[in-house]
This record gives sequence, C-alpha cells and structure tokens, in this order.
Amino acid sequence: MKFLLNTLTKIIFLIFIYHSLYSADVNFHAWGGSVIINDFIKQVSKDLKKKNINLNHTKITDIAESIKILETDKKINKLQKGSIDLMWVNGENFHRLKKNQLLFGPIDTIDNYKFINTEDQSLHNDFGEPVEGLEVPWGRAQFVLIYDSKMIQKPPQTIEQLREFIKNNPGRFTYPQIPDFHGTTFLKQLLYEIVDDQSILQKPFSNCLNPCEPLKNLMIYLKDIHPFLWNQGKRFPKSAAETVPLLSNRELWLTISFNPNMAAVNVSSGNLRDVTRTTSFIGGAIGNTHYLAIPFNSPNKNASLEVINYLISPQSQADKSNIDIWGDPTVLDFTKIDEKQKKMFLDKQSIHILQNYQIPYLVEPHYSWTEAIENEWFKTFN
Repeated sequence: MKFLLNTLTKIIFLIFIYHSLYSADVNFHAWGGSVIINDFIKQVSKDLKKKNINLNHTKITDIAESIKILETDKKINKLQKGSIDLMWVNGENFHRLKKNQLLFGPIDTIDNYKFINTEDQSLHNDFGEPVEGLEVPWGRAQFVLIYDSKMIQKPPQTIEQLREFIKNNPGRFTYPQIPDFHGTTFLKQLLYEIVDDQSILQKPFSNCLNPCEPLKNLMIYLKDIHPFLWNQGKRFPKSAAETVPLLSNRELWLTISFNPNMAAVNVSSGNLRDVTRTTSFIGGAIGNTHYLAIPFNSPNKNASLEVINYLISPQSQADKSNIDIWGDPTVLDFTKIDEKQKKMFLDKQSIHILQNYQIPYLVEPHYSWTEAIENEWFKTFN
C-alpha cells in the first residue's frame, strides 16, 4: 500500500511539473462590457486548460487603448516580450494595426481555417481593408430591426417606411447616442438607402466631393425625424443594450441591433416578450465580421494560434451561436462541415431570429466614413 501511495504521489507530482513546464499563458484583450460574452470566454478558458493553455481575459472598454500599448512597444523596440497575446478587433482598429505593422501573420494557416469560405469577400475585407492573413474571422453581424409584433403588424423595411412609422408613432423609436457603434451603424445603414451610387461608400471618404451630398442628405433626413424620436430627441440611450428594457416595457416599439440573434437571446433569457420579432431593410442590410489577431510581439504566438484554432472549430462556433449561450452568428461555411456538425447549429433555430440570407448582405462602408459621419452628426445636433 505504501509503495502504491508513493507511486501515486510521484505521478501527481510529475503531472504538476508537466503542466508547469508545458502550459502556456495567452493574454486575450477583448471587450468586457457584456456578461454573456464574458461568461462565454470564461467557459472557453476552462476548455483550453485541457490543452495546457491558460487563457486570461483582459476585459477592456476600447481596443484602441491596447493598440496604444503596442505602438509604445514598437517605439521602444520591445519586439518579443509584449503583454498582449491575442486581440478581438475589426474596422478602423484593424486598419491602424495593419498600417503600423503591429500584427503577426499570416495566421490563416491554422487547421480549422478549412471551414472558412475563402471566396466570401465579406470575410476577407475588414471595413474595406484587405485582411491578408493578419486576422481570422470569429463572428458575423448584420444590421437588424427588432420590433414588438403586437404593436407593429407591418414593420418598416425601407427608409421611407421608417420615416412614416416614426412620425405616426412619436416616441416609439430611437437610436443609440453617437459615437456608440450601433448608433453609427444605423446612420451608415440610412446612408446606404440615401446614396444613388452605393459604390462610393466602398471608397475613402476623401473621394466624396465637398460638400458631400450623401452626408448632407443624411442630416436632412435625421433632422426631419428628430422631434419624433423617444424623448423628442433630447437624449439618446448610451447603447443598444439600453433599448432592450424600453422595448420590453413597450416604451419603444422598435429598436436596432447588429446581431440577427439578439431578439432570440433576450426572449430566451426573459428580457423581451415572446412576441418580439426581427426584420431589416429589404434592399439590403450592412453586415461585417469581427476578428481575432495576434500582436507582433506576443510572447506566446503558437499558443495563441491554438486558441484561435479552437475558437473557429465547429464545436466552439456552435456554442457561440447558441442563443442560450451568446447568440453570435457563425463565420463557418455550412458546405464545409459535415452533417453531425451542422446539427449542432440547427438545433437552436428560433422564430425570433433573422435567418441567414433572408436579407441581402451589404459590405461595411470604408472605415474612413465612420469618422466623417460622426463628425457631421455632432455638428448638426450639438
């Protein structure tokens, strides 16, 4: 018995030594403003421990602050021992990282990248900027309208129908305070409906003549609906999340989201009524992709690649898209996964979800339009 106990003690000690020597820490800088997302990352961290990876979630409010750290590291020639291993990024932040050569790559060589559609340009152009292997897609989004079907039998699906609804139902709609991401996306969506030539939005804003007619016409539209918004446009919710209880208590009848599964997630959790439904602009709705990237001076690049490979696996993507867990749409191509893997996704369908491909997908405007739109809004309404 004593011999067995001594042997067992040695085995446990060797296992401890193995984990100490061969486990890797991955410091993941990701937005920490959502309990649902934080819980998902916490579960991923538990799963990755089986692979001897310690995933540490650094909860941030703005990834731009993390980029400043990398810029300082580059300036002082800190090339191999940075403090950030993995980042959740997209849009203008990716452009800044790429322009300043702050990323390691290519990173699209991981095994599970085989499940990504390499022909889908919406996955390989980030706000008009070619990804070129410096990011790996992690999740998708599309602009949607969330509404109470008891109060609205026929929801607006064009910019003019929206104007008519707002004026006929004062106080029942609003959008988040600019520069909140969802608020700015709403303005971009309106701009897509306003412009005659949508291709201008894929080019740098500097290509737009001064004065830029699309922006001028956008402000005319916004001024027209402004007095009929919630609280007569005198104040705005700080985020799309703040509109959920307003929709639930029917102070609002209509709100916006950038997640086609948002209504389903909130109905499932009891935050929204079962009569909540999802639609969008019938002519097309802005969609984009959010990504994972590895900084140039990550000290744990191989482990970070393992984390990304896990996060785009069918199992992790199915968990992520599950409306009872996060409800974030997958980046995987269903033609590239088998029937058993497909079933993991199809088990969680819902009448509250905007189904894939139900509304045409519009590519995000070039990143330079974001600042231009926000500046024009502040000039007009401040």
